[in-house]
Amino acid sequence: MPRYFFHINQPGSALIRDDEGQEFKDLTSAQQEAMASVNDLAREAIKCGDSVKDLLIEISDETGAVLASVHAPENLH
Repeated sequence: MPRYFFHINQPGSALIRDDEGQEFKDLTSAQQEAMASVNDLAREAIKCGDSVKDLLIEISDETGAVLASVHAPENLH
């Protein structure tokens, strides 16, 4: 199975790089996991009064190529 890396971009801080990655059967499965993760991060940010406007997870492959970006929803409840 391919390994995907989730790099977290939080407003006001440096990019948090994922150096371990996770194996998923395909990019769609990785995107689903990234969406769940970014939603969790957004909920925590909202609790702290932080903006989620530019919060996102970049999904890259083992070569470092960014395959997709998953943005946090701004209207998360």
